[in-house]
Amino acid sequence: MDKINYPMTRINSKNWLDEEDLFPLFNGYIYTSKEKLFNDYYSNKEFVDCKGDIYKVIDRIPPTNFWRNFLKFLPNVYREKLVFIKTNKKIELIELKKDLIAGIRRFNNDATSEAGKEWIMEIERSKSIKEVLCGVQ
Repeated sequence: MDKINYPMTRINSKNWLDEEDLFPLFNGYIYTSKEKLFNDYYSNKEFVDCKGDIYKVIDRIPPTNFWRNFLKFLPNVYREKLVFIKTNKKIELIELKKDLIAGIRRFNNDATSEAGKEWIMEIERSKSIKEVLCGVQ
């Protein structure tokens, strides 16, 4: 499998449930064992990496390490590896920008309007998918 270039973000903003869908994946792990969370936010969802390659989450692998399971109650100790398949699809920069901006506007409210506007301006200034996901450096 090709190497995924993190961070990644979920695409298809019209299918997003809430603001949680706006958060990027910085590695291939989720830090919970909750079935509902996995199904709502990851299972069979498409993500784009910094190169524009689209991957789909098909499964997760729980940790085999005794200590990760034993200390599950501590934040960021327990983690499950996400299993991705490459879809052989790519997303273009303009399409990704439109999709993310639509998602931000969908969940933008009075409390977040200033932050949302700044984020949208940052996305509009981006010259690559990596800049969209990591910010303009």
